[in-house]
Amino acid sequence: MNNSVVLTRRRVAALATVATVVLGSALATGQTAQADVAASSGRTAAVAAPSSAVTVASYNVRKIYSTADWGNRRVAVADNIKSAAPDVIGLSEATPKTWAGNGRRQWADLLALMGKPYALATKGSDSSGTQLAYNSSRLSVASSGVKVLYKKGSARRYAVWAVFKDRLSGKAFFAVTTHLEPGSQTNSGYNTVRIKQARQVRDLAKVRSGGRPVVILGDMNSSRAAKPYNGQYKVFTGAGYVDPLDNAKATWDVGRNAIAENIVDAQYNTANHFSRQAPRTKLPIGTHIDYLYVSPGIRVETWRQVVSVDADGTFVGTIPSDHNMIEMQVHLS
Repeated sequence: MNNSVVLTRRRVAALATVATVVLGSALATGQTAQADVAASSGRTAAVAAPSSAVTVASYNVRKIYSTADWGNRRVAVADNIKSAAPDVIGLSEATPKTWAGNGRRQWADLLALMGKPYALATKGSDSSGTQLAYNSSRLSVASSGVKVLYKKGSARRYAVWAVFKDRLSGKAFFAVTTHLEPGSQTNSGYNTVRIKQARQVRDLAKVRSGGRPVVILGDMNSSRAAKPYNGQYKVFTGAGYVDPLDNAKATWDVGRNAIAENIVDAQYNTANHFSRQAPRTKLPIGTHIDYLYVSPGIRVETWRQVVSVDADGTFVGTIPSDHNMIEMQVHLS
């Protein structure tokens, strides 16, 4: 059973306001600030978004052969996606390596498990593990493509993009997903590369979006804990894109200016490292390396981290990946 912590935008702001008052007593009694969040906001199931909303998600599914073999996780990963029912999902580490169980490439195996109406916006074979999938019954693809990003070492990084048209509303929007350079967040070399890659994604969106609403998705491998600063965050927000959570700094002001009207389970870190106890911080919003950005004017009804945990924050059943899926329900301007 999943016990979700649901915050409204007003609740996040209120928590930031009273945090300086309650922090001292919480630490003195051994309580965590997040326990106060759970108690004050209540634990309840997320409310489904209206049908007019488009659901956009990002998920690093972990490469096929790793510390947790694909054969033990593949169904759990697919079930996790299907339960969230995204209309667009940016996938990281859905690699072209084949699984011995059926000879399919990892991304093709996952797509088969997800089933119809899911399809890839591009060919899939020209962007390594970075893939952009969509619900073909809800959306159509007007145009799409792949951009090779700045390279550090031997591994290529990619941005995969598409212009989608919503069959329900007739509105079009631009989506791009990426997986920025992995590596230490306190190493200036890695941070510099991620900044260069983020600038390429930013520029790609400017050129290809054609003035349409934009969503930027992906595993950015950089969080508010990065030193000397979260470079990719500054690149995207500096260009006018909005982080719906306002997850800029590890202070009690985090989330004060969130635009997401409902925030579900944001207290967990998006990278879980296959830890049975879902990692989290004492703040109402966790340390995230996976992001969803939107252009101004897009209404974010709900931001949600998709985790199956019990009341103590312990994962239930198979942990699908070393990252948690994140999603949002948006209304296009």
